[in-house]
Amino acid sequence: MRAFLCLALSRVTFLITLSATLSAAAVGSFDELTDAIQSGKQITIALDLERCMDKPGMPKGYFMPTALMHLPASETVQEHISTSHLQFTDQAGAATYEYVKYTIFKDGSVEVKVNFLDPKTFKSQAATHTVHCELGKGINVIVP
Repeated sequence: MRAFLCLALSRVTFLITLSATLSAAAVGSFDELTDAIQSGKQITIALDLERCMDKPGMPKGYFMPTALMHLPASETVQEHISTSHLQFTDQAGAATYEYVKYTIFKDGSVEVKVNFLDPKTFKSQAATHTVHCELGKGINVIVP
């Protein structure tokens, strides 16, 4: 019975998420994104590395961040929005954590940094990969 309830709940959650996503639209500017954050809206980030890098065959995907931070400009940093995610994955046949950090700047540019971490020590397994994208070209931020 418990397994049935968990399965039913996961299907309902999926349908609610799908419904919200289908009626959602991509934000067109940094200011629209900050408004969505301040309104507490659930945000989905769709990433198309093929478009960011203009390189066929690159990965595409999306994630729904659980937190975003709007950081004001300071003497050393320009105004930006930051979020990240960590996932357990397989890199070149070995288990690893993939840490991806997204930094969205006021001019609409987006920096995506990817780092693979050893699952036991969390030490970097390779150099960090940095990809530069733009809102609407390789990165879409979708709000309901």
